[in-house]
Amino acid sequence: MKIAIVGLGGSYADYISARVASQEFDEVWGINCIGAIIHVDRTFMMDPVTRFLNTENAGTQTGVAREFLTKNTRPIIPVLNTQIFRQLSYILWKKSRRIRVYVTLTTQLHTPLLMQYGRK
Repeated sequence: MKIAIVGLGGSYADYISARVASQEFDEVWGINCIGAIIHVDRTFMMDPVTRFLNTENAGTQTGVAREFLTKNTRPIIPVLNTQIFRQLSYILWKKSRRIRVYVTLTTQLHTPLLMQYGRK
């Protein structure tokens, strides 16, 4: 199974480039509201959903997140600990023949933390 995990950080461009180059994926998993921008088979919410639905705390992402969360019919999995998500990615990478992770996480210091397993 070939899985792409795609987030809203600047690295999503790698996923777009892969698709433009005709790479195919069995499933695409999204982080937060990337599913409002591209098709995803399931979504991992790294923040509480209420942050997007009940407050303006997500900044410019609030509107698109609300749109996605209210219209989405595919699975949404809450992940409130990014360490768990990294472990999940590693387990999947070990058991999957091919996995591509296109995610840029931001640390508390607002510096990018690249997490792009499987890049050539």
